[in-house]
Amino acid sequence: GPMALRHVPRGIFPAINLYEQDNGLVLTAEVPGVSPDSLELTVQGDTVELKGNRSHDSQEQDRYSRRERRTGEFSRLVALLDTIVPECVEAEYRGGIL
Repeated sequence: GPMALRHVPRGIFPAINLYEQDNGLVLTAEVPGVSPDSLELTVQGDTVELKGNRSHDSQEQDRYSRRERRTGEFSRLVALLDTIVPECVEAEYRGGIL
């Protein structure tokens, strides 16, 4: 199916949206609980890589009855349809969305 409708396996982090707007592409990533200082965004050719670290918010000795939120380092590589000019890339972090 079309790229926008492809199934993404459950548990992929961060979840992203990629769409065209005006004369460019917009990529948004859900990164709740991740400090903007721990995010690294790299643009090279037709690829965007987002790396970061979601820190553990409680003590290691805590005993969980259920744990669904992943912690630790993550990396997400996104292939784009066009080559991107790195000098034209802008990033903004607001309310857990990059």
